[in-house]
Amino acid sequence: MSDPTLKTCTAFVGHRLLLSGLLPDVAQAVRQSTGLADVVLVFDDATGRIVDLDLRGSDADILERISQPPRPMRGAIAPKLTRRPTRRDWMKPRARKPEADRNWGSSRAR
Repeated sequence: MSDPTLKTCTAFVGHRLLLSGLLPDVAQAVRQSTGLADVVLVFDDATGRIVDLDLRGSDADILERISQPPRPMRGAIAPKLTRRPTRRDWMKPRARKPEADRNWGSSRAR
């Protein structure tokens, strides 16, 4: 997995470009420049998806959280799906076991 601190991002405050660069630098700039009423969006430059930043604590705390790999999602995991037979599968001729033919034929001859 790639290092999250090397991810390049772009931050906007309202309609104004705040900073474009590495994620740790962008996170520190967002923390220093925002007030309570500011709308801040941070986008991943590679994918265009919004990056969710946890800006609680000190700058060292923020950098520590950014450098950690993402945790797997918790919750219910879907059961493994089994392949259901299709109509073609039902129509395929089935191979018979030789002993079944022998038993069937012998019981009929009696």
